[in-house]
Amino acid sequence: MSEILSVGLEGTSSAPVESSFEDPTVGRLHTIFQKLKTGGDLSRAEVEFLGESAAITDGYGARLLSTVWTPADESSVQRIQSLSQRVLGEHGGISGRELIDNIENFFAGRRTITTRELSSMARLLKNSFAQDPIFAAVVNRLSIKEGRPPYRDELIKLVADHNKTAIPKPARAGQLAASVPISAEGIDLPRSLEVRYNAQGLLEIFDGEVAPMDISCSQTLTKPQVKEMETLYQAINDKTHFNNFAMVLEFARFFREAQSKKSDITLREAFDQFRPNLVSLFEKYQSGNCAVLAAKFCHEMEQQLGIHGQPLAKPTENAWTGVPIPGTEDSQVKWLEFTQVVRGADHTNVGVPYRDEQGRECYTQFACSFEPNKPDEIERHLPTSQRSGLDHFFMMSGGYSRTYLPDQVLDSSTLAKNGLLARFKAAMSRDGKTMGVDFLRGNFYLNPSWTKTLKGFPLNEKGMASIDLVALATPDAKGTYFIDGKPVNMTHREVLQIMLKEASTVFAIPPDMEENIITMAQMAPLMSDQLYLQPLPFIQEHYADLQAIGRKYNAMKPTMNRELSSEQMDAFEQVRDAHDALIDALVLDYNPGKALEAIQVLKKLLNI
Repeated sequence: MSEILSVGLEGTSSAPVESSFEDPTVGRLHTIFQKLKTGGDLSRAEVEFLGESAAITDGYGARLLSTVWTPADESSVQRIQSLSQRVLGEHGGISGRELIDNIENFFAGRRTITTRELSSMARLLKNSFAQDPIFAAVVNRLSIKEGRPPYRDELIKLVADHNKTAIPKPARAGQLAASVPISAEGIDLPRSLEVRYNAQGLLEIFDGEVAPMDISCSQTLTKPQVKEMETLYQAINDKTHFNNFAMVLEFARFFREAQSKKSDITLREAFDQFRPNLVSLFEKYQSGNCAVLAAKFCHEMEQQLGIHGQPLAKPTENAWTGVPIPGTEDSQVKWLEFTQVVRGADHTNVGVPYRDEQGRECYTQFACSFEPNKPDEIERHLPTSQRSGLDHFFMMSGGYSRTYLPDQVLDSSTLAKNGLLARFKAAMSRDGKTMGVDFLRGNFYLNPSWTKTLKGFPLNEKGMASIDLVALATPDAKGTYFIDGKPVNMTHREVLQIMLKEASTVFAIPPDMEENIITMAQMAPLMSDQLYLQPLPFIQEHYADLQAIGRKYNAMKPTMNRELSSEQMDAFEQVRDAHDALIDALVLDYNPGKALEAIQVLKKLLNI
């Protein structure tokens, strides 16, 4: 019986079809049930048949006889009536899945039906699907009660409660159940979320590029499967080094190719058309950032093991998510607008909710970090006598719960490219060696500790393995470089080729990297004009002044080893207040006029 039910719930029921019933009335009733179960619409004749059947009552003679003998169908009728009572909220209620199981059980193997059974089942079907709420109305009632649109966590609870009791409607898969305005909360912006039917006919929330984490634990994993999953992750993670430079280079390639097809295309137009494939990017560079690593792991886990993982967005603070204002290195200023455009995916990890062989909820999380020997790179949340593994994760996560869920990333491509909107620098690094670009300083470089011991290597006048982007934009022009201390005239392309040859001893260098770096240098001014989020263009324009201010401001700060006199403290506090005003003008409420005023005040205070 369970096999019949499990198939039936997927919309391909192996329960009897109408022609297999001896009594056509049974077949007709079963057809109506199948339509209602999957969310299909009834014809007018079917609606009338259901209403007429539900209205049938026993005659006087039948009621009189029932007082002296028990009808043969009494047990069946009582079961149906009990279900009706539970549908109406009595005796603890009933879930949609349990109701369908019971009705399927009634029809399985049945060829005839008594009048009382027909009437009772017709009433049950009418009650069941009349009680199945229209979700938009549920949301509307909450909005009227609270006097505002729901918060995200309230919507999650509404969907979860609805799915517990509603009849699954797989025939409506992909259809919109409701578009729900959401009240702003935290860093979230006011917006509308879509609630749609999934393949199983239940409701899911879609929030643009993200959606609340799926905690249905719909996959069952054995201990060997869990071990295989962890082994696969370790194999991928161990050989992967950090690289967020690749996305910049792939966009440069895309822009160059787009220009060859349409010479007047703008950088912004190319950006809007750009759809990077993160798995392909990993294969090309054999590296990536957390989002690329998460995409690669989820892809391989699905392909090799048949296990579904969810890339999860994690708001955090790191070197890439702060506003790059000189002087804030030891107290990073969170870039909230950047976090908004990447939908909270400052970092991406991977979550795998599942059930063990006893049906208990478990959860494994993979950090997708690039820290060697990180003790919690793999977090295992297993059930105990007190709580499920999933609830243990929520308890340890410091804020998440079953109604306040982290977001899973649905559109990794869009969020990954949106990182370019604040990409003031990018790099690939491995074993202490770094190759990258700094758009604020305007150079492509290899880090000094890597190149300072290399013989015969071209360096700039500061002794750095670095090429200015302005120079690299005209790659075949010559410049003066220094090899072993001696000036040499070389084209910038020649220097780039030497740098890439050295880099190939550490990194995977694709054949098109040289041209992509040159294109990147050529498009760098356009990035500030057409792509960057404010205040990055302002910071780039005034970077020399901001650097000078930052250096002097940092030198004034008290430290563990440096106490300030009262006079020094007064001077420092004046500078600190002016610097705070600069940060407010750049970050809290972008105001370039006030930011310029703050810069002038700071230059005067610091004698710049």
